[in-house]
Amino acid sequence: MSQEYMHKRYFELHGPYNEDDSNVTDGTTLGAITFTSTPTEVAALFAFPSVWNTNSPTKSYALEDSNKTLVVTYEFDNADDEAGFVTSVSSAYSGGSAFPTDQHVKHMKTEWYTAAGIEATDGGGHS
Repeated sequence: MSQEYMHKRYFELHGPYNEDDSNVTDGTTLGAITFTSTPTEVAALFAFPSVWNTNSPTKSYALEDSNKTLVVTYEFDNADDEAGFVTSVSSAYSGGSAFPTDQHVKHMKTEWYTAAGIEATDGGGHS
């Protein structure tokens, strides 16, 4: 797969408690959860709906920002597969089905790649 058909999305899951059950803030307000599990186990906690599998991307996971941000790298075989994925995910965001309704997911940013490296960074704009 080529880097030009790849992008990374950065997500936070907000709640009152960290993964180890300690308080995120005062135990009642929502804040970014700190994770103690592996990146793959954390990805499962986000319960990404099937739209995130559109066109069968190869996915890899990492944690950043003191284990508060899940970084998902999506890689595709070609530009059409990536474009179809982006269209489907954008529609899910618009329709309110990008994540389970009982979750508080914040999309922090997206990094778009070309063969030469990072082309653009999108501030997220989705919650």
